[in-house]
Amino acid sequence: MKYFNTWEKIDDLHKNFIGYGKWEEGKRLEGFPTDAEVLFASYEQGRYDGDSLVLFRRGGKVYCNSGLPCSCRGLEGQWGPDEVITPEQIPKPVDHGDEAIAACEKVMQALF
Repeated sequence: MKYFNTWEKIDDLHKNFIGYGKWEEGKRLEGFPTDAEVLFASYEQGRYDGDSLVLFRRGGKVYCNSGLPCSCRGLEGQWGPDEVITPEQIPKPVDHGDEAIAACEKVMQALF
């Protein structure tokens, strides 16, 4: 399993980062990862806070995107992954639950 908490599939991620209205209009983010490229994705939504973490591999490189939702727009506009060279560059999914934390650690161990 690679999708946790609010997300269950690649479309869930894409909708959150592009915005539901734009998704319904058929718009998509350029360069967004495919399901096969995603290694780990979790979005923990609190009442007024939360955070997201997406790890994916493309072209032999690993990328990370993290976001902090706002109450009105969620994660919309926060897609801008960075290449990851060391595990220290990846934020820890602290409040995402034991299963998600263990899965993220397993992915990081396999990568580094």
